[in-house]
Amino acid sequence: MAIDPLAKLDTNLLVVLDALLKEGGVTAAALRLGQTQPAVSRALGRLRQHFNDPLFVRTRGRFAATPRAIAFAEPLDRALAGLRDIAVAGPQFDAATSQRRFRILASDWLAPLVAAAWRRHVVAGAPGLALDLLAPAPEGLQALASGAIDLAFMPALALASLPQGAPVDRFVRRALFRDRFVTVLPPGIAKLSRAAFLRESHVVYSPSGGGASALDEALARDGAARRIALRVASASLAFEIAQRERMLVTLPSRFVALARPRARVAVPPVALADFDVFVAFDPSRTMDPGHRFVRERLQQGLR
Repeated sequence: MAIDPLAKLDTNLLVVLDALLKEGGVTAAALRLGQTQPAVSRALGRLRQHFNDPLFVRTRGRFAATPRAIAFAEPLDRALAGLRDIAVAGPQFDAATSQRRFRILASDWLAPLVAAAWRRHVVAGAPGLALDLLAPAPEGLQALASGAIDLAFMPALALASLPQGAPVDRFVRRALFRDRFVTVLPPGIAKLSRAAFLRESHVVYSPSGGGASALDEALARDGAARRIALRVASASLAFEIAQRERMLVTLPSRFVALARPRARVAVPPVALADFDVFVAFDPSRTMDPGHRFVRERLQQGLR
C-alpha cells in the first residue's frame, strides 16, 4: 500500500514555507507567524531536506525563491486557505434566517407537548425552522445514532420496552421533568373511590396494543382488577373516547393538562410511581449550534 506523501511531512512546515514566500525573508516570516527567527530557520532547513532543494537563496543581498519554491506558491496558498477554513470556522447557524428542518422522535402522548414547546420556544426565535415530528419505531434508535433523527423524547418507562441490545447507553440523555398518572373523570362521576375505580369501565392507553400496564400490575399485586372496555394505541383518542363514552382513562398529567386544561382528574387509587421524561441525542451532535439551539429551547419549554 502506498504511503500518503503528507504522512512524511509535518504540515506545519508548509505554513512556514507559505510565510517565507509571502514575506521574502526569515525575519519577516517569523514576525508573521509569531515565532522566533531561529525556529523559522530550523523549519526552512527541514523543508530543504524534505524537498531536496534550497528553496531560497541569497543573491546580491536579496532572499530569493528558487523556481521550485515559486511553483509551490499558488497551490500552497489555495491548500492552506482551505485548511484555515476548517480550523477557524465551525458549523454556521443563524436562528433568524435558517431554513433547517429537524426530525424529532416523540412518544405518542409526548408529541403534543413537544409541538407546543416548538411553537412557543423555537419558532419565536427561529421562524424559518421546520419540524418533522415522528412516532417511535423499532429502527428509531438506529436512526438517532446515524443522524437521520435529531432528538428523541421519551419517558423512562419506554426503556423497558426497547429491544434487547438497543444502543441506549451511547446516547446523551437529559432529564426534562417528572410526571405522574392521573385518572380523568367523565361527566357524571364527581369522586373516585377505589370501588368506583374497579367498577367503572376503562379505556386503556396502550401504545403496544396489549400486555399488562404498570397500573394493572399494581392492582394484580393487591388481588384486584379493573374493567377494561377497550385498548387504544393513541393517547388523544383514548382521552376523547373516554370523555364521549363516559368511561375512565388514566394518562400522564402533563398530557391531560394540555389536552383539556379544565378536565377533572383524580389520583388513581393504586400505588403508582412517578416517572421521568428525558430527551436523548447522539453525542456527535453536542457542538452543532443549530442542534444546540433547538434542544435548549425545547428543554426550556418542557421543564
